[in-house]
Amino acid sequence: MARKVAIVTDTTADLTPEMVEELGVTVVPLQVIFGNEAYREGVEITTEEFYERLVKSRQLPTTSAPSVGDFQEVYERLLEEVDSIVSIHIGAKLSATIEAAQTARQSLAKPERIEIVDSQAVSVEIAFVAMEAVEAARAGAKLAEVKAVAESAVPRTQVRF
Repeated sequence: MARKVAIVTDTTADLTPEMVEELGVTVVPLQVIFGNEAYREGVEITTEEFYERLVKSRQLPTTSAPSVGDFQEVYERLLEEVDSIVSIHIGAKLSATIEAAQTARQSLAKPERIEIVDSQAVSVEIAFVAMEAVEAARAGAKLAEVKAVAESAVPRTQVRF
């Protein structure tokens, strides 16, 4: 039986490859930029390689949000397999990722099949929101219900140092 609602997130959720597989989520990579060299996080540069470069680099790296085209490609591919998508990303105050996802959504023939959730966070906090959304989707929740579960998880998710 095909999944009804797919969950998409980005590499700032810091999900391990094993977690991505277990959860069945799709991850859109941000770019990590060292000087003039850009790498898709988790695709063209591993976490280990990132830290090796960080130690050796004289300049701190920067990041760049995925492109609208990156999101369009993921959304179009998934919508051939599922009814709808909940896309959960790094906080809009921290990155342009949400904006790119929303623009991609609006460019599609049926944007109502995709809901975008601003996690208002980064790292493991996004992962927790995504995990709750996956659980709801696996339980058979529809698009609006999965989005509501994800949005209700946002204020309950905090990491303290």
